Amino acid sequence: MPPLTKLILILLQISYVGPITVLNFLATGVDPTTVLSNKGKTFPKHIPTQLWDEYATKAQQQWDLVQELGITMINYQDTAYPQRLLNLDSFPPIIYVKGNQGLLNQSKLTAVIGTRKPQATTIKQGQRLTKYLVSRNHVIVAGLALGCDTIAHKTCLQNQGQTIAVLAHGLAQKVYPSENTELAQEIIQNGGLLLTTYPPMTKVAPFRLAERDQWQSGLSDKVIVLETNENSGTNITIKHALKQKREVIILKNQINN
Repeated sequence: MPPLTKLILILLQISYVGPITVLNFLATGVDPTTVLSNKGKTFPKHIPTQLWDEYATKAQQQWDLVQELGITMINYQDTAYPQRLLNLDSFPPIIYVKGNQGLLNQSKLTAVIGTRKPQATTIKQGQRLTKYLVSRNHVIVAGLALGCDTIAHKTCLQNQGQTIAVLAHGLAQKVYPSENTELAQEIIQNGGLLLTTYPPMTKVAPFRLAERDQWQSGLSDKVIVLETNENSGTNITIKHALKQKREVIILKNQINN
């Protein structure tokens, strides 16, 4: 296991430590190998050796699990890490992927998202638009949700395109929503990618669905909204996209109040 990946995994085992704390600590220029050999004595808040060893054991178990399941961990200093995320104010120090990780830094990544219950006209527009984007070599990014996300993923595959599905749970868990289990498999089988910021055994939860939304836009150059409404979760992604200075395109006449 790369020293930086190991250190990140260990630090994230600590209950009061989150991704931002980890990144701030690493930004001080510490050497991961030195921190590991000192067993946390150089971390701002001293961690007893026995406790550090427990964290290290859990980190190793997590690494062993991803290897067994064919999952790849990518830390933020790895060249395979999505460079678009590094331009954000905050980003996950580590991501978990399954499939074609070469898509992460392709020249054209476009998120296509929207409501889970689209109108018939939206479905047709979404299919035409996605087909057009694929013909122009865009990688389609969406969240594997029902409705507009599913339209984007499926249309992309039907037109021999490549797509990234951003998930709100670990890759060792059952796919959410369960209706898209087969679709998730098809994405991998057809040169696409499943991505999450959560460890393999992490279960889906409402707050993780909301957290996930920021990475759909963060991974992409632009966000295209097929349809939304006042209470739609799609609006969370739109807000993130605007903060991230991503181009946001909302299809005409598709906002329902």
